[in-house]
Amino acid sequence: MNDSKGPKIMSSHSFNSIKNEEPKKAEVIDEQSLQTTQKRGQPKINISRLPPAFANKKPQKKQIEPLAQKKEQKQQVQQNLQNIEAIQEYKQVSQMLSPLKAQIINQTLARTQLAIQESISTFSLVHERPKENS
Repeated sequence: MNDSKGPKIMSSHSFNSIKNEEPKKAEVIDEQSLQTTQKRGQPKINISRLPPAFANKKPQKKQIEPLAQKKEQKQQVQQNLQNIEAIQEYKQVSQMLSPLKAQIINQTLARTQLAIQESISTFSLVHERPKENS
C-alpha cells in the first residue's frame, strides 16, 4: 500500500550508504577547488576594504620611524631654542643701543646744522654786493 501512494521508505542500509557517499563528494569538490585555486594563483583582495590591522606593513619600519621622528623633533626643538635665544639677545642689544643711536643721531644732526649754518654764512659773505659809496 505504501509503495503506490507515498514516498518509499529506505532501509537503514541504503540510508547509510548515501550518507557515506556525501563526504566523498565533498572531498572531491575540495580537491578540485584547491587545484583550480593553485592554477589561478592567490585571490586578489582589495586592501582598502580590509581593516588597517590586515594591511601589509612591515613592523620594523614602524619601530624605526618614531625614532627618526623623535630625533628630528629634538633637533627642531633645539633649533627653536637657539632662535629664541638669538631673538632675546638681539632685543637686549637693540635696547642697549637705542640710547646710543639716539645720541649719535642727535650729534649728527647738530653737526649737520652747524655745517649748514656755516655754508650759508660763507655763501652770503661771498655773494654780498659791494656797497656803493655815494
